[in-house]
Amino acid sequence: MALEIVQGLIACAISSVFFGSMFVPLKKFDIGDGMLFFPCYSFFEYNKYFNKLLNTIFANFFILGNATAIPIISMIGMGMGILLWGVTNCICGWASSRYGLFGLNKEVPNNVILNYMGLGCVIIGIAHIRFLIFQILFSGIALSLFAGVFYGTTFVPVIYIQQHGYMVSQNGLDYVFSHFSGILVTTSFIFFAYSIFKRNRPFINNRTFLPACITGTLWSIAQLSWFFANDRISQSISFPINSMVPGVCGALWSVFYFREIRGARNMRILSCAICITLAGAILVGLSKAF
Repeated sequence: MALEIVQGLIACAISSVFFGSMFVPLKKFDIGDGMLFFPCYSFFEYNKYFNKLLNTIFANFFILGNATAIPIISMIGMGMGILLWGVTNCICGWASSRYGLFGLNKEVPNNVILNYMGLGCVIIGIAHIRFLIFQILFSGIALSLFAGVFYGTTFVPVIYIQQHGYMVSQNGLDYVFSHFSGILVTTSFIFFAYSIFKRNRPFINNRTFLPACITGTLWSIAQLSWFFANDRISQSISFPINSMVPGVCGALWSVFYFREIRGARNMRILSCAICITLAGAILVGLSKAF
């Protein structure tokens, strides 16, 4: 049991770092509306090593959120975007597992108080960003929160199938192929529709193809780690960690590499937010063990 918890938390750490860093290769390129990047990113996510195709529809939840990622980054920056969509991602993913929403079985952690305290800390930590002094478009905030809702329901159908299906695999990695295939099909459809809407004049910057492939690789590793983490620890544990800690990682990139957040006051506020968020993630992890 202890080994499974350690493995799950390590998987969460890997997932968080890669999720928080996946847009870095693309940040300095002109990606326009992001629609060319969108299918390139997804094509590279296609994974043929897990060949049990059960259901591709559930990947649409992820796609609906991911379609907004590039506009969000263009409007409010990478660090702020990841931080904000992590809030609703965290709440939706945690609540669906903790309270058995959408027909899922309830997954009550060993220490409910620690779990609630940890969730509260990660939300309070991110709430501190409202004190940062720089212009944030309201549309960017709204779009980020919207994206988080769909990110937070990505795993719901998979877990539902595992809990209620007849003679189905309980290994989360067996569902990776259907997840990636659903992403491939849905993004292709969206890109074709976009090309028709643009009258076959989509924005194309051929310099973004390789960065998009790198981003897709980082996302694939992060998502595989999350599937693995869900097998080792419950979704009520993995979601608060994997949805909020990437925002911390993204914020660090924004501060030290892209210089999106500046000023001594803003640095103090961001440092406080990061410390509270990390403390919350630790409490959530401990709630499984104690």
